[in-house]
Amino acid sequence: MLYSRPNLRVSQCTLTEPVHCNGIGLHNRRRIKLSLLPAPAGSGIQILRRDVDIARGLIRPGWDNVAETCPGIVLANENGVVIRGVEPLLAALRGAGVDNVLIEVHDDEVPQLDGSGAAWLQLIYQAGLRAGAISVSNT
Repeated sequence: MLYSRPNLRVSQCTLTEPVHCNGIGLHNRRRIKLSLLPAPAGSGIQILRRDVDIARGLIRPGWDNVAETCPGIVLANENGVVIRGVEPLLAALRGAGVDNVLIEVHDDEVPQLDGSGAAWLQLIYQAGLRAGAISVSNT
């Protein structure tokens, strides 16, 4: 007899409201605008570079998109579009339990704010958190 897993609903978390910030890039020293936007359940964490063509600018954080590791993590997509300095922001999102968010950034680097995850956590909690659900089927 084959075991059949029932359909499940898995709770996921996103932001309640969009939140925006400006800061300086650690490497490029430019002023950078960044927005954290609520995203639908199941969409995951995505980074959209708004300073390049929108069709080319989407980057999904993951080990398979790591282009460089020294002096810091550089993520790249299949179009060669890169984003630097994501570590404190991604750590804060994970620590806050955020599963789904669209990060819009207007440069090739995330602003560093205070250099840690603390300022990012403050922004995340300012936006608020809300649960969403996705269905997981046995097929």
